[in-house]
Amino acid sequence: MKLSDFLGLKGAFDILFELGKKEGSFNELENMLNLSPNTVLARIREARDLGLVEERLFGGNGRSKIKYVLTKRGRDVLGASNSLRGTYLKLRGRIDELEEERKEKEKEIKKLLSSLQSSQAIIRISGSKIVKKGEGDLVIKADTRNESRQKMRKEK
Repeated sequence: MKLSDFLGLKGAFDILFELGKKEGSFNELENMLNLSPNTVLARIREARDLGLVEERLFGGNGRSKIKYVLTKRGRDVLGASNSLRGTYLKLRGRIDELEEERKEKEKEIKKLLSSLQSSQAIIRISGSKIVKKGEGDLVIKADTRNESRQKMRKEK
C-alpha cells in the first residue's frame, strides 16, 4: 500500500494525530477515536507496515502492555501534514455536528410518525385516482363505482 492511499483511508489521520500527542495502546486509541475496533486495528497494522508506527512493550506491575508510537517517518509525515491538520480538524468537527443534527432530525421524525400513528391521523384512500398535481395541491377523484356497489349491497 502506498502512503497516499493510506492517508486517504478512514481514521488514518486520526490515529497519526493521536499518536503524535502520545503513545497509546489499542484500547486507548479505540476509546479516543470514533472508529470501530476493526478500523482501528486495520489502520494500526497498515501504519506499521508503512513504517509510520511501531509497537513497543511497556511494563509495569508485572504486566506488559503493547503501545503504539510514531516512528521518525511517522513524525515526518505528521509534520508535513500539520498544515492540513487545522482544516482536517475543522472538517471533522463539522462532520460530527452534522451527524448530531441528523440524529436529532431522525428523532423528530420518529416522534412525529409515532404521534400520527397513535392519533390515527393517517388517511387511507383506496379506489381513488390522482387526476391533477399542482403546486402543493393534489386533486383526487374518488372511484364512485365502489360507492354505488356499496349502496346496492345495503339496499338488498
